[in-house]
Amino acid sequence: MASIAAQVAALQTMTIDQLQARWKEVFGEETRQRHRQHLIKRLARQMQDDRPGLTAEEEAKVDRYRAMLKQMPPEKWFPGARHNRPKRPASTPKRRSLMPGSVLTRVWDGAEIAVTVREDGRFDYAGRTYRSLSAVAKEVTGTTWNGWRFFGLAPIGGKR
Repeated sequence: MASIAAQVAALQTMTIDQLQARWKEVFGEETRQRHRQHLIKRLARQMQDDRPGLTAEEEAKVDRYRAMLKQMPPEKWFPGARHNRPKRPASTPKRRSLMPGSVLTRVWDGAEIAVTVREDGRFDYAGRTYRSLSAVAKEVTGTTWNGWRFFGLAPIGGKR
């Protein structure tokens, strides 16, 4: 009898009717399935699962390996794996800040926009307080903007 690999390779050349006949040999029942790739995959899997068992020597080797794994902590099983690499400390994001009291100006549609930076990191514009420069930019333009870019504090198209 041919090896399992040869039998699985032979499935690729079979017709649907031949695959259905092979199905009956392997599973012991008929199938109405006509999807060729499905038949091939299921037959190949079942044929590999039904292969003869291990010899006594191979069985002992597997048992020794399992005993070794039980004694070893899981992080040692695959030492190079990504999930076993040492964790780097989480870096805190760099917070951009402006000096309190600074006044940011920008001309928009012919009107000069002046925003004052407060002590608490918020921004004053037109008698109202905003949590971010983006909120001020949205108030002025009516559309979403990156506030730092709107006021010319971040370069366009690049990192700061």
